[in-house]
Amino acid sequence: MFIERSGARIRRTRTTFLVAGMLPLVSLVGWAVWQRSAGHREAVRGRWQQALGLNLAIDRLEHPRPGVTRACGVTVVAAGGGSVAEIPVVEVESGAGEDRVRLDAVRLDAATVRVIVELGREWLSRDARHPRNCVIDVADLSWPGREAAGRVRIECVAHAGTRAVRASRVDRDQDLVRVVRHLGSAAEDGGDAGAERLDVEAAFDEPLPIDVAMALVGGGTAVFGTAATVRGRCVANCDERGWAGSASGRIERVDLARCVAPLAAAAAGDVTIDVERLAWADGRLVEGLATCRIGAGWIDAAFFDRLALALGCRPAVAADPGANRRFDTVGCRLEVVGGQVAVAALPGSPLGLALVDGTTLLQPPAAPVPFERLAWVLSPPTADFVPAGGAGAWLMSIRPGAAAPRDALLPSTGSAVRDRGGF
Repeated sequence: MFIERSGARIRRTRTTFLVAGMLPLVSLVGWAVWQRSAGHREAVRGRWQQALGLNLAIDRLEHPRPGVTRACGVTVVAAGGGSVAEIPVVEVESGAGEDRVRLDAVRLDAATVRVIVELGREWLSRDARHPRNCVIDVADLSWPGREAAGRVRIECVAHAGTRAVRASRVDRDQDLVRVVRHLGSAAEDGGDAGAERLDVEAAFDEPLPIDVAMALVGGGTAVFGTAATVRGRCVANCDERGWAGSASGRIERVDLARCVAPLAAAAAGDVTIDVERLAWADGRLVEGLATCRIGAGWIDAAFFDRLALALGCRPAVAADPGANRRFDTVGCRLEVVGGQVAVAALPGSPLGLALVDGTTLLQPPAAPVPFERLAWVLSPPTADFVPAGGAGAWLMSIRPGAAAPRDALLPSTGSAVRDRGGF
């Protein structure tokens, strides 16, 4: 018996078998080529830009394991061009309801902190746009003057009517910043059963550059000088009544010349400020206690006389009216209570507020003075007795017993709390 053979049928069978066997290989090769192509890199960059709202540049993409995208040479580009932050390696892994991001190294400066704060603000205030939780691990965080702060984790979590952002030191199990937004709830009759509230806690035991700290709270350019550092703790909350909270800490290496420059004055010296107690409620200052120490330096005669006149300080020695006032050391204690400011010498320094050549240069006032006097000292010379500009105007806006603008203490956000100066 013979089996009928057809050459055409055999060729078709072999061709079909060959094509079917080659398709997976061709598909795999094509997928691999696409994964390494510029088109794929641009597609990923576009998705990340849309999610973050930032301009990005990526040098190279890798896929080390399923579900993980590794970007090398990531640059956050400013709106006007130029680099805001450069991150060597970024890994993104997406799960069912959570995204995990791993960064190998981040160096903080004021511009980078502003970007981070804006991302946190965006996540807190845009519930619908950012429904997924996110965990960011930074293997090595550093800032000027601090080469490495260790591993830091940033968690963005939504749960049971709250949205929270927390940054913590993993190696020390220590929270650095924690911001919780309570979304509030509507009553059955349409009213508010639970008001929206924002809770903020921050603690930095290591000195942080002042420009980085100012960027963290949304403040403008610091007048403390580029070398100044700050450390301390702050607890605050914001609701429909405004901001309330307390803080304490230390500001070191403050440049006295930079501090008095906006006041059209000249001086030189290195200042250390210890804030022992600072409290505010309903957007207004309630009480404060701080000490100030200045090393050897000088201050111009006009500002010296203005300081003595406004605060009621008493010059102890006669001096040439046109000469600068030189000092060997300055130390004072300022306490704000009940709308008044008490200025006193430091404990253990009975000779006065300022010393030169072993003698008293300036003695403290005999009695507390109105808070407005302190605001007047910190206002430009052309301001009225009730300050209309500069730091003095800001102090007047939060003085005890007076209503403060809702954005007097912290920046705005884009929610109900935003209108009261929220995070």
